[in-house]
This record gives sequence, structure tokens and C-alpha cells, in this order.
Amino acid sequence: MRTLELAPLAFAAVSLLAGVAQATDCTTLPNPVYVAGSTAIKPTLAQLAVFLANQQTPVTIVYLGSGSCSGVSAVINAASPDPTPLQSPTPTSNYFTYWGPAGSPPPAQSCDITTPDGGTPVYLNIGLSDVFASTCSGMPALPSNVTDYQGPVQAMTFVVPSGSTESAISAEAAYFVFGFGGHDQPGMSDQVAPWTNVMTMYQRGASSGTQSMIAAAILVPPQSWYGVPESSTGAMVTAITTADVPGNAQSSTIGIMAAEDVDTQRIDLIKGTGGVTDAPRELAYKHRGQNCAYLPDSTGSLFDKRNVRDGHYAIWGPIHALPLPAPAQSTLAKNISTIVGLLTGTAQMPGIDLVTFEAQNGIVPQCAMGVKRTSEIGAMALQSHTCGCYYEHIANMVAGADTTCMSCTNTTQCPANTTCQIYDSVGYCESN
Repeated sequence: MRTLELAPLAFAAVSLLAGVAQATDCTTLPNPVYVAGSTAIKPTLAQLAVFLANQQTPVTIVYLGSGSCSGVSAVINAASPDPTPLQSPTPTSNYFTYWGPAGSPPPAQSCDITTPDGGTPVYLNIGLSDVFASTCSGMPALPSNVTDYQGPVQAMTFVVPSGSTESAISAEAAYFVFGFGGHDQPGMSDQVAPWTNVMTMYQRGASSGTQSMIAAAILVPPQSWYGVPESSTGAMVTAITTADVPGNAQSSTIGIMAAEDVDTQRIDLIKGTGGVTDAPRELAYKHRGQNCAYLPDSTGSLFDKRNVRDGHYAIWGPIHALPLPAPAQSTLAKNISTIVGLLTGTAQMPGIDLVTFEAQNGIVPQCAMGVKRTSEIGAMALQSHTCGCYYEHIANMVAGADTTCMSCTNTTQCPANTTCQIYDSVGYCESN
């Protein structure tokens, strides 16, 4: 088997050097469940973690944001006959993130895993990926004892500074931008104005789910991209927004982000929160075979993800939760099942409305999707949605807008081929 990409996950069996300041010991937290992978899902995971930490019997999500394909690699390793334990790397401290109950101190905190010699090792429980495991280049197939649970849908986007005059990009143009770095090749014209400066093109790296999904759409392998690598969403936001000054940098700058992360910036800008004074702007995207370019949302001022939900916007896929087997009937197995169920929308718990939760976090529950697919950027098939209108109702609130769907109290009020669906005492005519 090829060497797995475990270095970013720091699963090395080493001890911290003496004298390094120690953070909280992750293993002492209430009912820890160890999760690694996707960074785009972190805002959603954080809110679920706070919810679980506030339960009568608290559960602690201990998280390492390592990138989707690193998460897949870690799952394959953890399911192997000789898995590598989780460990904080020497001499790093405060390596893992966990979320405590709401209140003080702030929920987001840090911890370390520093198993002493002879101590009980701990292993990964859930891997998270924004992409199908098969999308990760050179990765072995998932082991037979690991099931891919598909959850809410994320869209991935091209972004530019808000002051850029560009509004759209095609798959063909993106192929040349990120596949050739804006360079003219001998005898060829590979430049796509204004994105002709490789130093103002930003990527996320081959292990990024965002990059891997977009790579599948534009046919540039994720490991072959041109552009300056940014290690995190925050770094990408900084790169895009600091270029938002009149001149060449403003026009030539382009990057990639998950739509939910763009939404976070847009919402903070609308609300005047988080110190946000500028936000990246999404480009409409025209996929191969399409006549028009589409934003993820119906307009640039809304949050309804309508073009994702009806299949017009092409770069989207489900979140993948990849749980490792745990002893049957154990508390750990129950907690893993609860987290996977909440992430994928198949579990219900008193006190949390998953449709509202996901609508407010820029991801789309399966019940709001009118299309589905079973492979990365693969063919789409129609499916009925039972909460699409309610999703729009919640998602557009922050913009001071609402859904245009017909409201109802019973199905007799609805047009043919629709059914009145009631969520939180609000009813809309949804498709059958």
C-alpha cells in the first residue's frame, strides 16, 4: 500500500518535548469523539459540537481540520490492521480543537493528545470529506468496514475581490487560469484576462475538498494547479480582500472558497459583525454544455442556493461522513452514530431544527435538493424535495427576503404534484 498522507494529521507516535506548555488533555474531556478532515464543514461542526456539549450527558467533538483528502487518508489508516494513534506533534501544543458548552469560557478551545509510554492510545472515530473518496488522487478504496454516509450539500465557488469588474467564469476559462497559471505557452494562447498573474491566483492545495471538487469540474488535477497556496479559509479571505484596491491586483485576483464560507463573510458584512468590512464575491459559473453562467443563489443578494438545488449551478456535492467501527452497544458507538446522524440529517434531537441550522450555515439539507448525484460532478437525477421552500424561508431571512413559494395549511390548497409540508408551524407547497 502506498504511504498515506498522515504528516498533516500529525499521527506520529512521538512525545512532546519536556518544557513545552501543555494544553488540556483531549482524553479527559467528557465522552470525546475524534473527528478529522474537511475544513469547510468546521462552522457547522462547531455548532453541532456546542449543542452536544450542552446535553445532560455531554459529548465532546475533538476536531483536527486537515483537509478532505487527508481525512479520507486518515480513515483508511485508522481502519487498517495496524492503525496509527492520534497524537499532537512535537513540539506543537494546542493542536486539536474542541467545543465546550455555550457560555464562558468561549466554546472553541484547544487540547492535545500526548499518550505517555505504556498509556492507552486513541484513534480516529470519524473522517469528514467534502468529496467522494474516489476523487482524492491516488487514494486506495475505502475499506469494506467503512460506510460513506452522505449528508447536506455544499457548493464550491470561484471568488474575486468585491471591487472586481468580473462577474462570471466558464469551465474552459478556469481550466486555462489554474491549469496554466496565466502563462502563454509557445505557440499557444493560454491567457484568460484579467487572470494572467500567477501571484494573484490563489489555491487551497491538493488535499483540499474545495479544490478537489472544483478540479473535477474544470479538469485540472488538484495537485497540478497553479497559484499561491493558502492554508485556510481565513487566509484565502485575507488574500482576496486585501487585493480589493483599485488597480491591477483588484482585477487579476481570483481564488476558491466553499459557498458556506463566502456566506459567513456576506452575513457578517450585512450585520456589521465580526469586524468584517469587505467580503469576497462569488463568480457565476458556466459548466461545459451550458449556455449561461449561474451563481449558487438565485441572485447575488440572496442565500437560497436555488441554482444549486435545481442543478443549474454545477459545482456541488454532499458532505461525506466516514465513521470507523466501534464496539457494538458501546457509548462511543452511540455517540458516533449521533454525530453522523446530525451531520447527515438522519437523526433528530429535541432542541435542534436541522433544516434551520443548515440554512443558516450555507449548506443544503437533502430534503431541500431537487436533484441528486452519485459521483463527483456526475450526472444529476431529479428527486422530490420536502423542505426546499422552508429552506428558502430561513436562508433568505438575513437578507430581509423570503421564499416565493405558496404557503399552505393543508394539501388541498396546493397545486397539482405538490404537497403541503409543515415545518415549525410554517407550511409551504413542496414538490412530490
